[in-house]
Amino acid sequence: MTVLSPLAVVRDIAVSAGASELVWGQITELTGLDISIDTYTVALVPAGQVPSLVDFVTPSAQGAGDTPDVYRVALLVDASTVLTRGNHVLWARIVDTVEIVVIPVSGTVELS
Repeated sequence: MTVLSPLAVVRDIAVSAGASELVWGQITELTGLDISIDTYTVALVPAGQVPSLVDFVTPSAQGAGDTPDVYRVALLVDASTVLTRGNHVLWARIVDTVEIVVIPVSGTVELS
């Protein structure tokens, strides 16, 4: 079983109408296992909601951290992103050979 820390990096940002921002989170596997070969998708959903499978998309950017047990994911939020105003949370869906894990990976993102 993979043990993950979803909130290794928490960052609150505000995205104004017409602007763009890269919303990102860092995932840390707490027992030191290599998570760099897992498959990642992300979802940005209103705070307090859990994303459904159709909410997940390929990250705008992703990559390994400084060690194999750390991975970073990001989603570009801009005019083409269809979201309501308010607070949102970035979630990651992580698939490896034996399990699927879904966790929040960001602080609150305010869209105004």
